[in-house]
Amino acid sequence: LNDKLSWHQHIQTQFRKASTRLFFISQLKRTKMSADNMVKVYTSLVRPLTEYACQVWHSSLTGEQTDLIESIQERALRMIYPDLPYDEACQTAGLPTLQLRRDDLCKRLFEDCQHPDHKLYNLLPPERNVSYGHRNRSKYPLPKVKTERYKSSFLPYRLFNFN
Repeated sequence: LNDKLSWHQHIQTQFRKASTRLFFISQLKRTKMSADNMVKVYTSLVRPLTEYACQVWHSSLTGEQTDLIESIQERALRMIYPDLPYDEACQTAGLPTLQLRRDDLCKRLFEDCQHPDHKLYNLLPPERNVSYGHRNRSKYPLPKVKTERYKSSFLPYRLFNFN
């Protein structure tokens, strides 16, 4: 996070690190390693860089930043499966897109946070206790939206989207 409250620098740094690790896949390709093993190398060495602490910054990404991160997986799968388009390569490798994976990681963290013994449980607002039928059946009250930046920050984003 920089002085303008942007994740641009973080995304650029992670992109550069992940790009350098793609070199391992190109080296393994030369040794005629199987595609399954190269996918395992990708998921263990490269993908963690694109997901590090993603629950915090995922909701604040711009479309351009999301595309930049997704391009890492596209490049890796193009190396592993050169004849397949990205969607088919994802299906063949059994990998979801990075966007879907980050969404899933965020949902799982929010579900975990709802347990009283979780470290982040105290960040949640008190649960609503509504006994009558109501259109808004959310478990927690929704915060007042001050700005779009606030709405896309860590906890409000989860309350609006996963509640």
